Formats: sequence, C-alpha cells, structure tokens
Amino acid sequence: MGRIGSNIGLITGFPIADTVDKLIAIAAKPRDTLKSRVDDLTVEQNSFTVLSAGLLKLQLTALKLSNTNIFDQRTSSSSDDSLIRVSTTGSPAVGTYQFTPLQLAQSQQLLSSGFASNTAPIGAGKLNLRFGGAIDEGISLGTLNGGLGVATGSIRITDRSGASAVVDLRAARTVDDVIHAVNTNTAINVRLETRGDKFVLVDKSGQMQSNLRVQEVGGGSTAADLGLLAIDAAANTADGQDVVRLGRDVLLSSLNNGNGLRFDASGADLRVNFRDGSAPLDVDFSTPAVEGSKATATTNAAAGLNGQLVFSALKAGPEFGGVQIRFKHEPSMIKGNESATYDANTKELVFKISEGVTTASDIIQALGRSPDVAAKFTVRLAAGSTGNGLVTSTDSGIMAGPPGSVTTPGVQGPNSRIKIQALREGKNYDGVTVRFANDQAARGTESITYDDVNKKLTFHVAIGQSTASDAVAAIANSPVVAELFKIELADGSDGTGLVDPGDEVQLTTGELIDAVPAKTARTVGEMLDTLNAADPARLKANISASGDSIELVDLTAGAAAFSAADLGAGHVATDLGFAAADGNGVIAGKQVLAGLKTALLSSLGGREGLGDLGLVQLTDRSGASATVDLSAAVTLDDVISAINAAGIGVSARVNDAHNGIQLTDTTGQTASNLVVANGDATNTADALGLAVNEAVSTAGSGSLNLQTVNENTLLSSLNGGAGITKGSFKIFGTASAQGSIDLAQGNINTVGDLIRAIDALQIGVDAQVNEAGDGIELIDTIGAGGTLRVEEGSSTAARELGLLNAATTREINGEDRQVIDASTTYSIDIAATDTLTDLAGKINNLGVGISAAEFNSGAGVNPYRLTINSQRSGAIGNLVFDTSQAGFSLQETARGQDALVRFGNPVGGTLSASSTNQFNNILPGVNLQLVAASTTAVDVSVSSSGQGGADAIQALVDSYNQVRAQIAEATKFTPATDDGKPATTGPLFGDSSVLQVDTELASLFSRRVFRAGSLQSLQSVGLSLEKDGSLKFDSAKYDDKLATDPQAVKDLFSTKQFGLADRIRSMTDRLSSGEHALLINRMDAINVNIRTANAKIEDWNKRLETQKNALLLKFYRMDLAIAKMQDSLKVIGQLQTISNGSFTSANGSAS
Repeated sequence: MGRIGSNIGLITGFPIADTVDKLIAIAAKPRDTLKSRVDDLTVEQNSFTVLSAGLLKLQLTALKLSNTNIFDQRTSSSSDDSLIRVSTTGSPAVGTYQFTPLQLAQSQQLLSSGFASNTAPIGAGKLNLRFGGAIDEGISLGTLNGGLGVATGSIRITDRSGASAVVDLRAARTVDDVIHAVNTNTAINVRLETRGDKFVLVDKSGQMQSNLRVQEVGGGSTAADLGLLAIDAAANTADGQDVVRLGRDVLLSSLNNGNGLRFDASGADLRVNFRDGSAPLDVDFSTPAVEGSKATATTNAAAGLNGQLVFSALKAGPEFGGVQIRFKHEPSMIKGNESATYDANTKELVFKISEGVTTASDIIQALGRSPDVAAKFTVRLAAGSTGNGLVTSTDSGIMAGPPGSVTTPGVQGPNSRIKIQALREGKNYDGVTVRFANDQAARGTESITYDDVNKKLTFHVAIGQSTASDAVAAIANSPVVAELFKIELADGSDGTGLVDPGDEVQLTTGELIDAVPAKTARTVGEMLDTLNAADPARLKANISASGDSIELVDLTAGAAAFSAADLGAGHVATDLGFAAADGNGVIAGKQVLAGLKTALLSSLGGREGLGDLGLVQLTDRSGASATVDLSAAVTLDDVISAINAAGIGVSARVNDAHNGIQLTDTTGQTASNLVVANGDATNTADALGLAVNEAVSTAGSGSLNLQTVNENTLLSSLNGGAGITKGSFKIFGTASAQGSIDLAQGNINTVGDLIRAIDALQIGVDAQVNEAGDGIELIDTIGAGGTLRVEEGSSTAARELGLLNAATTREINGEDRQVIDASTTYSIDIAATDTLTDLAGKINNLGVGISAAEFNSGAGVNPYRLTINSQRSGAIGNLVFDTSQAGFSLQETARGQDALVRFGNPVGGTLSASSTNQFNNILPGVNLQLVAASTTAVDVSVSSSGQGGADAIQALVDSYNQVRAQIAEATKFTPATDDGKPATTGPLFGDSSVLQVDTELASLFSRRVFRAGSLQSLQSVGLSLEKDGSLKFDSAKYDDKLATDPQAVKDLFSTKQFGLADRIRSMTDRLSSGEHALLINRMDAINVNIRTANAKIEDWNKRLETQKNALLLKFYRMDLAIAKMQDSLKVIGQLQTISNGSFTSANGSAS
C-alpha cells in the first residue's frame, strides 16, 4: 500500500511524520545496537586484514632469504673505464681477469673521384655493390695447419739491407691481417705476398748485405705456424712452407670457399656402392635428436575422473622430477580468479582455489593466467573427463618420468610378442622382471601375479600351449595386476604365437632423460669418424697425401664399380668431388681448401660453376702469342699464375673490384689487337669472361660470380650480418595460387630451410639458389597468365630477402618462365641524365644498410664527391664495389673492422672479435664494452657481495617491525584522563589470537635455531630484539660472519624446513595464510557474526517499516475521523440556524 505523502494532518495540523519517527526510533533501539556491533566487528575485521597483510609481507620478504644467491651477488668493475666499461649480466666466477682492447669496431667508408657539379649529369653506367664475396679475401688463420691455427705472437724479419723489425701479429686473425702488418712496417723494406698455400716474402731493399730472414720472437712458434721460419736465404724472394691443408680440426663450413658441405636435413646424405656388389651403404652425417622424457603426473582427484588433471613439464629431463602438485583453499578466492605459483626451491606447484567451487577446468584456466608457470608446465583434463569435477585441497600429484614399458622379444616368432607398460609415472617400476612360468594346468586359466618386493611380474602359462593372446587375456583374472600394469599385444602381433620362458625381459624408460638436439658433423674429423664408423669392414675414409682432399677406400674386392653419389637432398658427393666411379678401390675427392688468398674455380661461376677449363690462346699487342693450358688449374691463383708464366707481354691479376681477373698488355706496342680466344671445345676464354679481340691495352673478366649463398647460408648472416627480420610474406603464383611463409614460425634458419619451405607450399613456384650464386630465386613452374609476385606480410622480410623485385621472363627447358631473382648484388643503373644527387638517392633507396651522401670539398675544379658508407659495423659489413661500368672510381677511405680484445696475458692470451664494441660471451655473466683501443691491459674484477642479503634482511626487519606496530596500534589501551576523558582501547584489545601472533613472532626471533647449519643464534648475524619488542639489524655483524663463514650464514636462512626463511613461512602460514590459519579462522568467525547481525538488522528494518506504515495509517485515519466530525458539527450548526430563522420558498416569498 502506498504511503500518504503529507507530514502533518491536513485537518488537525498534527506533526504525524515526526511523531511516528520518534516512536519508531524508540522501537529501533535493538536494531541500532546491532548496527553498532556490526561497525565494531567491521573495524575488527579490517584490523585483522591489515595484520594478515602485514604477516604476508613478512613471509614474502623472508622467502627472498631462501635463495642462497642473494648472499653471493656478483659485481664487476673495470680498472680503466676509459678503455673498457663493464656491467654484470649474470653470475660470473669471482676473480680478476685481464683484457686488452686492441681495436675498436668501425664501418667501411668509400669516397668517389671528383665531380665538377652535383647537379650536372654524371654519365650513364652501372654501379654494383654487395656485402662480402671478394675472390682474394684472406682466410682465417684458424684454418691453417689442418685447423690447428697459428700461435699468437710476433716474428722478426730482416731484409737484405740488414734492417730488422719485430712485427707484432698478436692481433692478426686472417691472412690479410698478417700481410697488412708486415707490409706497413716501415723499419724494413719487404713485401709479403701469397702464392697458393704458401706465403712469399719479397725483399724490396735492392741490397745484398744480409740474408732475407724470418725468426721467432720470445720462444714463440708464430713464424713456424705461418710457414716462414725456414726463410734464411741470400735471395730477393723466398717461399714459405705449405700451411693450408686438411686436418681433423678444420671446420666443414670453411670448405669450398666458405660454402661448406650440403647435407640432407632429413635423412642420409651419401650412398656408396662397392666393388664386391654388396648392398649399397647409406651414410648419414647427422645424429638424430633424442626427444628425452618429460615429467608428468596425474592427480589423485577426490571427485574422481571428472576432477582428475594430467600435468606435464614442457622441458625434458630430470629438472621437474619430484615436483609436488598441491591445491590450497583460500576462503576469499572467487571462482575464475584461481592462481598458480611454482617454487623451484621447494619444487612445489601450488594452485590457490575456492574449495567446493573450483573445478578441474578452472585449474586449466588458472595455469593460463600464470605466464611464469605456463612457461614450465602444461595441464589437461584426464581422458574422458568433463572437467566439471570439483578440485579439493586433498588432491595432489608428484611429477615423475614416463611409465616404464617393455616389449617381449617373441622367441617363438613376432606373433608371440607382448607389450607391458606400468600405469604409474616414474621409475618405481623400472627393473621389473617379466617372466613366464610353466604351469600345464593353467591352460585356459592363465593368470598374472606381481611380487613388489622382488619386482617380478609373472605370467602363469602352459608353455607350448598358451599363446600371446592367452597371456594378455590373463589380466582379466588378475585384478590387482590390472591396477598396476597395462598388457597388450605388441604392434604387428596377432597374438597366435606361443609364449616362451625365453621371452623374459625387464621394464625400462621410467627415468627422466634430457633432450639432446640433432647434431651434424662440424669438422673434418667428425666427418671422417662418421664415414669410418658406417661400415668398417667395407669402407675407409682419410685425408689424401696432398692434404687437399678426402679419399674413400673400398675394402672389398670385385669387378663392380666403386662409387659415391649424392643421396636425397644432400650434395656431399658433389661438394667433396666424389663424382667419378673408380674400379681400383680409391675415390679421390677434389681440392676443397682454396689457398691463403684465392678462390676455388669450382666456387666461381655462381650456382652451376665454371665447368671444366682447357686451352686459351693469348696474343699481346706486339703480336706475340701463346697457348695456356688451364685444364689442371684448381684455383684462381692457378689461372693467374699460368697466364703470367705464358712468356708474352700479357699480365694477369685480380681486378680492382676483387671479383674477377684483369689482363694488361705490358708491351707498350700497337701492332696487334689484344686477343684472348678459346683454344678448344671447353670455351675457356668465354667461361672466364676474358674473350677479347680489340685494340685495347686492358681487358677484364667482369664478375666471376664467386658463390656466396648456398643452402647452408644462415639467414642471420645476410645483409652484412644484419640478417632477415623474423616475419611473414606471401607468394602469388601465376595461376592465382598463393601461400605464406612465416620466418617467425617453424625452424627456418638457413637458405636451404627457406627453399624447402617455399617448395612445400605447392603453389606452382619453386625456389633455388640463383644463377649468380648470391641469393635465391623463385621460378614459376606453371606458366599461367598471372604475374609471379611477392607481398610483405607482418614485417620487411621479403624486401630484405630481395623478393620484392619484379619478375622477369627467362627461358627454362625451352619454355618461357617468370623468375624473381633475389640477388644480393645491388646494381644501380645510372641514367644519362642522373646527377650526383640522383645517384645518392638511388643508393639510399635500396634500404639494405648502405648509405650515400654528396659533399663539397671546396678543393680543385672537381670539388664534389660521393661518400658511401656501410651501416653494418665490423668486417662482415665490408662491401665489394665494382665501378668498371661507371664513369667514376671509388676509393676505400676506411676499412670495416671488428673490435678485438685479448683475454688473458698481454703477450699471449686469446683473441676475440666482435662486429660491435660489445662482448657478451668472453666472460659469462659480464658484458664488456670497448671504449678505446690500447696496448694496456685492463683488469676486470668480479667480486662477491653480500649486500643483497643485507638488504633482504633489513627488509625482513622492516616488515617485522611493521607487524609489531600494527599489533600495538590494534591492541593499545589509553586510560581515562583527569579532565574526564574516558579510557579507550584498540579494536583488538584483549583478543587472544592477536596475543598469540605477538608471542609467536617474539619467540621465533629470540629462540635458538637448530638443524640449520652451524649457527644457532640469529644474534650471530646481527638480528636482535630490543626492549620495546622491535627487531634490530646490525649489518656489521652480518658482514663479519658472512666474510668468515658464508655457508653458515646461507644455511641459517635458507636451509629447507629449518632455516629462518622456511620457519617464517611455516609460522605465517599457520597464523595468517594457511587453510586453517589462526587469523583466517578469526576473520571467518567475525564474518559469520557480521552476516548474522546484518540478517537480524534486515529483519528489524522490515518490521520497523511495517510498524511505521501502520502508525502513519492510524494517524491519517484519526485525522480523517476528526475531519468527518468537524463536518458533522457544521451540519448540526446549520440545522440550528434553520430552526431559529425563517424559511424562504422557491418563488421568494417568506412565510
């Protein structure tokens, strides 16, 4: 019923509402008493919440002390920050280490010849640039002497004038470094060159007072390792010894000018056929990966199958074996907010749940909300589970290895084989012996028993009659065994074979095994070991007598051909030169190491190579001719040497672009054209790009296309070491089919991986290394009407790979096909109208880590120049540049170089290089940044500091004192004052639970400590209780004790169960955060009281509301009654008036 809205009586003017409110206020006193109680309880509850939070903070700060690393934090420092700066990134070993910053990293810079203007056309032409790929690049010193390298040190050289100098080669890493160090020494007049596998020392003094001599310095072996020690001759030229040869330590990646060997990533690489006609031998140079085993656990759910969960570690191996899975009830937990934590120290995986509400499916969601835990573990529902079963605090599990299993050998044949598998994880059933005991009476009633003491699983069968199927069916007669083991027929067995006592086996594989990645042979030694272990009775492999190649020896005899061939996607036979079959039992491979500073001819000519060389005819400008036989040439050095030895006026050298051959007529005459022609059907002049018949004094091959990219090339090495962004791109075939490649997914690390991924799309597009051997190319295999193209996806990967280039048409097998050539040689076409500014813009627009800028030197008539900079620091960022088709030249003003630092003794030590000035791996856990180059050694000191422990202890003290302050505030008592103020108390004054917290805290920090190492007193590490109950930390005492007995300090705080950290955790769990914790129970009781009181208050509110409405209605009715009475009185008054006066009729007459 609606309430009348007036506050006063309309007739009487009586204050109805106020009167009713006062009456209700009197009636509401019991309710208000309840409200007051609820307010008091709420204050108590808030105080307990604050105290509980304080205890939780105390627990968290204490847990930091359980990590022993906190007492042993490492700090690093440099003795000279102006040379080397250091920062600690991990836990390096304590000590002092010497580093000498020999050289800073820098980028290559090129400077052009001059131009009169930057706005005038510079002439049509072409400029070619690419990262690396010089055909005369010196090899690493580490490759010399069969991979043993060159000892660090110095050598002494004496020229023929008698002048002598010590050449410091301690910073030399390559052949080029050695040559530069010798040839730039101004104290002697010599020149160091290379010829094939040898260094050659040339005297330039023009005198004969002394022998040309090389000696060791300081008892080292550097000169001997360089093959120069034997030089002591009265000659102007002296050859060193051969220092380039194969050895066990030579890296396979250094073979074939750095192209290495191409292995099949998924199978065997090489097939060998033998003279005796026996079965071919397939050789795989990769060992397969060992998957390892991962710890798992299935929870013993109280709710049964629907509450059961299966946990697995993401990492294989023993690290997560023994992890305990627990579920902890949190009264305040809300469904959907469950959380997971993992403590590596205690090996506990704990889920906080709301018991009676949280389901198995909620646990799966909780793991997903905990990224740190999800990075280590997975969880799923047990097979057949709905996931709606409740998880309880009694559910648990212990992670262990996979169940042990074994398959019987099947003595009576494959159909008698049986597989036995333990049903529980872990190694508890490893070593269980499976045996078959004869009992002729058991036919048809076969049974199985398990002896857990002696670990024997016995099948009671009738030998000679019972089959494998009978043995498997016996599990139905053995319910106890059925709970422990799963028994079934082995794969391929139909169960009809008879079981036999000889089928006895033992269960295995319950151990946790680390995963081992697949491994491919890295060195010549590992390759030889693989070949020699493949079939020792039939095949032997060794390094040839010349040290240049690998030989295969057939240990069988017969009339068949001994041959080796590529297998699958492998190209080992081709790359080692095993192409020809041999009937004599020996296959001699090709030369696979080029020389000190040259290229193998097999590595020139791009992907397909130059092919076989033969005769070439030369005619100089005087008309003299010679025929040069290049059929035995193996390297570019061989070709150049043969031409220079022809005896006519034509000299050969590596061209200025370092990518081909330059021929020069030395006669100075003009009687004949300079002629280079093919001398036989090999068309050698054409193959070398040298064919010419013109009135010129020089001729060049142009680029001989040294192969710099093959299937082994790492994507991370492309673009001057900048690599390829891990992202996606999309390929569109000509028939509208398309496919996506995502470099961020899968295992695409090399060019070969990328090629295989593209081919696997099956969209009518094949990928391969391009013809020039400096990139990949996409080839349309369908020939439909569309356009072959590539589009970027989530990154710039396609552009960085060069795949955004427009498709061109090429004839392949007699048909026109579209091809995208992703060459890493960047050709800049210079139009006839292009200016210097235009050329700089074209270079910058490449977007490949090469920048260009024009500048005005202000000098001479051609002051404008172009500077080109590699944006990749280090030697890997050096550019090979070819201006042979441009109207200007480029000069290298700065060579890209790696930063170099010597680790250890300044005289010897180990040399390390970085393309930047950062070194992260020399000293694990310390980052070195080179600031300046110097010959002065810098001491890098790593010390152990206990400051982290001191800080953690102080944090613990602060947390403890905060809890003490909270207790004092909540339990304080303020007595009455003389001026009449009453006594007051804190909200928890006199509460027994708070008193217990206070007592346990004080006791924990004051009593002796046992079973936590040799220390038994917290005072020994500076912790003491003051008279006011506060905790104090004396860091000096802590430092002293840590210095004298660090292990005792660690034990005192971190010993499991008995150390201070675990004791605090145990106490705080019991007091405030455990399932039945003291404060939790107290707060639960308060919550019950609050809910009960609030329910009563709600009842009172309803009753008072009803009572109020009733009173209001009564008053309003009384007011209405009074109104009616007043109306009646008025009527009576009117009647009295009528009786005392006259009556007037309708027509107005009176009577």
